[in-house]
Amino acid sequence: MRIFRKFKRFFASGYQSSETGQIQIGQSQKNAAAAESRLREIYGDDTYDLQMLYESWAVRDSWKLKEQALPLLLGIKPDSIPSENEELVARLDDLWSHANKCVKQGVLEVRNRQGKEEAWEISPVEAYRWATIGRIEVPDELSTLMEFISSTVNKKNLTASELTTNSNDNNAADQFVWSREQVLGMALAILAAYPDKCRNSKGRVKVGKIISIINQKADFWLGNKKTGLTETAMKDLLNKWLNTLPEQMP
Repeated sequence: MRIFRKFKRFFASGYQSSETGQIQIGQSQKNAAAAESRLREIYGDDTYDLQMLYESWAVRDSWKLKEQALPLLLGIKPDSIPSENEELVARLDDLWSHANKCVKQGVLEVRNRQGKEEAWEISPVEAYRWATIGRIEVPDELSTLMEFISSTVNKKNLTASELTTNSNDNNAADQFVWSREQVLGMALAILAAYPDKCRNSKGRVKVGKIISIINQKADFWLGNKKTGLTETAMKDLLNKWLNTLPEQMP
């Protein structure tokens, strides 16, 4: 998993003394510096620094969502965000707002959801999975490492049933997309079939009325299945699209 660290040891071994077979402290430091220099020459400073950053953080059991996970997803070392970089600060603020909403909608899993928002923690793999689902562009160095961890390391000690469960978890993104499509489709059908029941006395479409009818009629479309979205998530989804209209016409 620590790819560059293994490479450093490999390159450093080429500088060991053949006379003693041991590396003295001073020589060891020179070897490490030479190995690092060689890797920087091969891969470039940016790639090397990012790879070493992710290898040091990937071994952690969890990351703090706001202070650590979000900066890492953007290729930034936590606690090193320059306050004068207003564009970067704004980008992180937007990402935090999005992540916060996803947690509250049940789309993003955190370990201490009932605690303070600033204390929310998330596993490195879950953070990467969420970024992938949300089409957040992450550095290639993080993608390579997380794909390796997801496909190899995490499967070493899994039973057959656990592997099946893990495979099902990987389909969570498809399930979420399907749920959104179903809710939007049912809302469209209801608006077409029951336009008066979806509006208030002033003729304005009310999301609460649509959701009430969805709950009554869902069996027609879904049978014994559930929509997969909480009522709050459905409300946010429908409001998002209804609010794109500059003005609702009666």
